Amino acid sequence: MSDLIGREVKIGDKEGEITNVLGIGYEVTFFNVADGRVFIDVRDIYDYLV
Repeated sequence: MSDLIGREVKIGDKEGEITNVLGIGYEVTFFNVADGRVFIDVRDIYDYLV
C-alpha cells in the first residue's frame, strides 16, 4: 500500500497527492491548501490516480 505515497490524484477538479496510508485507505492532501485533505478507500484509489 505504501508504494502509492507521493502519487498524484485528481478528484473532480481538485488535484493532490497521496500523503499517508490510514488503515484500509489513503489520505490525499490537495495542492490547494484551502481544499484540505480527504480519505479514499483502498478499493477506490485507482479510479483517481493520474
